[in-house]
Order: sequence, then structure tokens, then C-alpha cells
Amino acid sequence: MKRLNVLLSVFVSVYFIGALIFNPRYVTEILGIFALIGLVLNLLIFEQSIRYDGQIVVSTTDDGTKAFALQLEATPEELADKDIVSFKIVNYPRT
Repeated sequence: MKRLNVLLSVFVSVYFIGALIFNPRYVTEILGIFALIGLVLNLLIFEQSIRYDGQIVVSTTDDGTKAFALQLEATPEELADKDIVSFKIVNYPRT
């Protein structure tokens, strides 16, 4: 997916240079379509690159207090070796 995004960027750059030289029709529209495709590819790449080390589960009890539970995707020893740890926050309704 990243390679496709790089190839799209190279193609758009070459097309832009060619458009400056040969002045074809619909340059703005074509470059706009390629920019939109590049944006969608970047969003897909970004969504796939997010990795969490676990979840923080937040639930609210009947008396209104919040309870937090940590669910790890790795062992605590593995997390101790990392510089940055990311957790996804998950909210559950009242229990």
C-alpha cells in the first residue's frame, strides 16, 4: 500500500511536469482526482499503522463511580522494554 502511494506521487509529479510542457486539457481536474486518490490512500495507510498495546476499559457502576481495567496485548515484561506504550480507550455502559 505504501509503495502504491509512492508510485502515485511519482506519477503525479511527472504528469505535472508534462502538463507544464505540453499544456493538455483538464489538467486541474486530473490532478485533483489524483490528489483525492492520494488522500484516501494516506488515510488507509494511517488506519492500518495504528497499533495498540492493549485497552483501557472504562465502565460506570450504578452508583456513578468509574472503574478502569487494563487489558494487555503483551506481557508486562515486554511492555517494560518499550519507550512508548499505546492503549485504546473502550467505554462500556453502566453495569
